[in-house]
Amino acid sequence: MKDNDFTSNAIIRVCAIAKDEGPYLVDWICHHLYFGFDQIHIYVNRTTDNSLSILQKVSEKYPQVTYETLDWLDYCDAQVSSKLQNIAYAKDLGRALEKNVDWWLCIDIDEYWIPNDFNTSIKDFLFKNSSTSYLPICFQWHCEVGKNLPFTFLDNQHGFFIPPLVKTITPIKHVDIRNVRVHVPVYNNDITPVDANGKRIEFDETINQHTTNAMRKPKKAYIVHRMFRSEIEYTALLLRGRPSQPLSIKTNRPGYKPHNWDKINRYFDWPKDNYLGYMASRSSTIADLDVNSYIKSDVDSIKLKSEKSIELLKKLIAKGDSEAVKVADGLTIL
Repeated sequence: MKDNDFTSNAIIRVCAIAKDEGPYLVDWICHHLYFGFDQIHIYVNRTTDNSLSILQKVSEKYPQVTYETLDWLDYCDAQVSSKLQNIAYAKDLGRALEKNVDWWLCIDIDEYWIPNDFNTSIKDFLFKNSSTSYLPICFQWHCEVGKNLPFTFLDNQHGFFIPPLVKTITPIKHVDIRNVRVHVPVYNNDITPVDANGKRIEFDETINQHTTNAMRKPKKAYIVHRMFRSEIEYTALLLRGRPSQPLSIKTNRPGYKPHNWDKINRYFDWPKDNYLGYMASRSSTIADLDVNSYIKSDVDSIKLKSEKSIELLKKLIAKGDSEAVKVADGLTIL
């Protein structure tokens, strides 16, 4: 039997790391507030945009949304600062335990937790789908393909594909995490997570944190990964590099997948009324926050970064740089 007070008393926390995410922060926060997350904490790192001003506005209206900077990590040795994501997650796990959090999830600002009916809250989902054993739950990535127009929101009937990666929510009062990781923590006592349908997750034996092909199916809930957004946003993102690989171009991208990618055979199909109710709530919340001037400035900055990235990609491709060729695959604006 489930705990009788689970729905009313469980505390659900989500944390994320943000670098130059100004145009997306409010949308991402509104989304997770809408779906019932109790605590939202954002670690801001090396930002050059209006992220801090935007987050200040949000936190004044929604005190359950908190934030802090992690730039102090840059004073550490490169071997330490390159592990920023793991350090932030470890810090947040400690904080979550101090705050009596029941369920803890780490995702990125381009990742959105979504129930397949586009209505069930995270708390109701966990109540309906967790047994008294309280196992961690892995939500499969649904990677949204790119859009024609930049700076748009989640769009019903848009295409996606399912890669082998997941993000994991953990019942941290019942399951001990030995080590934090980006996709699936390492647990004590050989605990294996389940998927959103309650089936034990099967992991690939050769690739770390990847699920097997058999697991890559639509489930009751999932993480929409907006890794492409649009060509402008995709190319601008390439200039960030990676904390562990401080190169001029971000290389951990498989190329751009446009809206008309010929391999797409899956499309979001959320109930229309639920989606429209969500969009109405989103619009109202964003309007009340009065952050449009900040967002517009950051959008303009991303457009400039895209132009710089495109010029750099052209030069690298002309030199035969294989990494540049890989990340530029599928782009039409080069």
